[in-house]
Amino acid sequence: MCGEEEESLEHIWCPFVTSIGKFSVLHLDTQFEEQNNFKEWCTMIKEKVTNSKWWDTFWCLAWGVWLRRNSWVFEGKRKPDPDVIHKAVSLVGEYEHALEKIAIHQLVQPPDAAIFGQQKAGLKRVLRDATGDVVMACCLVIEGAFEVDVGEAMAVRKSALFAREAGYSKLVFETDNLKLFHHMKKGITPPTAFGNMVKYIL
Repeated sequence: MCGEEEESLEHIWCPFVTSIGKFSVLHLDTQFEEQNNFKEWCTMIKEKVTNSKWWDTFWCLAWGVWLRRNSWVFEGKRKPDPDVIHKAVSLVGEYEHALEKIAIHQLVQPPDAAIFGQQKAGLKRVLRDATGDVVMACCLVIEGAFEVDVGEAMAVRKSALFAREAGYSKLVFETDNLKLFHHMKKGITPPTAFGNMVKYIL
């Protein structure tokens, strides 16, 4: 990570990384860390630290260390320690501000569809609030034969109706179907069963 020695799990707690940890808001105990590899350290700390903000800051610092490493390896540039720390803290602050400013209800678990043979499809949806707590959940079996992408789009549409009927108007959808994601993001609605379903969603 520091660019001075060969990268390894043992060297991950190099002087640069330990300095970042020590002088950050987390004040990590570098002497303790040097006795463990990264995986062992995370496992041990996970049992002691349960504060989500602490972990948000830690992973932002870890990401900053990785970006700093890439900047050195690929561009020959070294980012100062304070810049890495400041960026990590800023990211956490921006995230918290966004949560406070945008009071949304979020479909964290992607609405999903399961095709049973040629005549039935199962749809599930889970509605969560901005903190990740489950607000509502439902599953449904519908009659008919559908392509997988149509079934996935149908699950999202049913989820939208499901949430709006419950009184939620600000929604964020997650989907693991790339085709559906790109069509919804770009507003593409071809004259097909799939396209019509995307149009209904939008």
